[in-house]
Amino acid sequence: MADKKVLLIDGMALAYRSHFAFIRANLVNNEGISTGSIMGFANTVDKLIEEYEPSHLAVAWDTHAPTFRHDWDERYKAQRPPQPEELRVGIPLIKEMLGFWNIPNIQKDGYEADDIIGTLAYSIEAGEAEVFLVTPDKDFMQLVNDYVCMLKPNNKNGGFDRVDEDGVKEYFGVYPNQVIDVLALL
Repeated sequence: MADKKVLLIDGMALAYRSHFAFIRANLVNNEGISTGSIMGFANTVDKLIEEYEPSHLAVAWDTHAPTFRHDWDERYKAQRPPQPEELRVGIPLIKEMLGFWNIPNIQKDGYEADDIIGTLAYSIEAGEAEVFLVTPDKDFMQLVNDYVCMLKPNNKNGGFDRVDEDGVKEYFGVYPNQVIDVLALL
C-alpha cells in the first residue's frame, strides 16, 4: 500500500454528529454562540489526524443550492427538518477553523458532499494512496475497494470502525459493487 493517506470527511454529517453529541452540554462562548458542534468537530478532526497521520485531508460540504437530484424529483430531501439554528451559526465557524488549520473546505453548488467525496476518492489511482472516507453514511459503502475504506463513527468509544470490502459484505451481505442494488431496493 502507498505511503500516502487521504482522509475525506463528510462535513455536514460530522457537524450534525458533533452538534447532537454536545447539545446537552450547553457550551457557549462569551457572545452567547453555541460552540458544542465546533468543539466536537475540532476534537474529532484532531483525533483523526493523530490516529491516521494523513498526508492529505479535506472536508466536503453540502450547499443549500438544489442538485441535479432535485431536477429528477422535487421531493428529494424535502421532508428533512430545518437545520438547527446552532448549526446554521456554527458551520461557518467550523469552516473558518478548518481554514486556520489549512484544511481545505470543498463545496460546489449543484453537488452534495457525497458527490465530491466520491469524485475525489475515485480520482486517486489505485496504489497511489490509501483513501479513508470519514462518514456514517452507508451509501458510501459502494465506493469501498482495495484502496478506499470507510471510517464509520463508533458510538461505543467515540472512535471509528474501519469498513473495508469484507466489512461491507458483513454489513449488507453483498460486495461493494452490489451495494447500489441493495440501496435501490430499500
